[in-house]
Amino acid sequence: MKTVILAGGMGTRISEESHLRPKPMIEIGSDPILWHIMKYYSFFGFHDFIICCGYKGYMIKEYFADYYLHRSDVTFDFSHENALTIHNNVAEPWRVTLVDTGIKAHTGDRIRSIRRYLDDEAFMLTYGDGVSDIDLHKLIQQHKQSNKIMTISAVQPKGRYGVLELSKDDAVTVASFKEKATEDRTWINAGFMIMPSYTPYAACIASFSGASRTSSSCTCSISRVLLSRSFSKTRIIAILMISAAEPCIGMFIATRSPKPRTL
Repeated sequence: MKTVILAGGMGTRISEESHLRPKPMIEIGSDPILWHIMKYYSFFGFHDFIICCGYKGYMIKEYFADYYLHRSDVTFDFSHENALTIHNNVAEPWRVTLVDTGIKAHTGDRIRSIRRYLDDEAFMLTYGDGVSDIDLHKLIQQHKQSNKIMTISAVQPKGRYGVLELSKDDAVTVASFKEKATEDRTWINAGFMIMPSYTPYAACIASFSGASRTSSSCTCSISRVLLSRSFSKTRIIAILMISAAEPCIGMFIATRSPKPRTL
């Protein structure tokens, strides 16, 4: 199964770093976020990656062009026709396809741009700026058992501020205080998705999940929640998606791992 990573956005919410490099190339420790994501997928046996490049995508290409060299012991023999000898290769067994998908493209547009590199099976899809501890084997198992078109991981973000609840009697007395409580019990898209093989509506679904609204490549809208069940460690939400442009009616579920984290 191939893994598609969205790495083309401009990263405006961390502009202190992203004005110099694409957000997936911001380093955690000594390696880019993108590297950590790929290492995580590789741990579960997924080594075939398609990177959707956009903003400063050339930096991602340059990183992988030099990756093998930087991770290996080499000898340069300038006295013998500038020969290069690789002594020890410690690079990962990855196959990486880098595709220019546009700087301002929406998620669905980027998926449409890489369709020629996808095959007839489902593929993994995630964002180039989020890591997690989701068990990918269980995610795939959940996807197969659900018999739905798409699986998406979700998380409830923690609040950034302490929340005050005022007294209903005078509206000036503090009745309670919650320190960084979960905001509105809202679920957000955490990435780590499983998409169907590319079909006329695959990019439409991807655009909806990425933007949570209509865009230039998606005319979908949520009709109604059909199913909501809670398990001990997973919340599943089945939603009907209907396109106004073409009859691409499908189902997908949202599934949450115990402690997903996003950056």
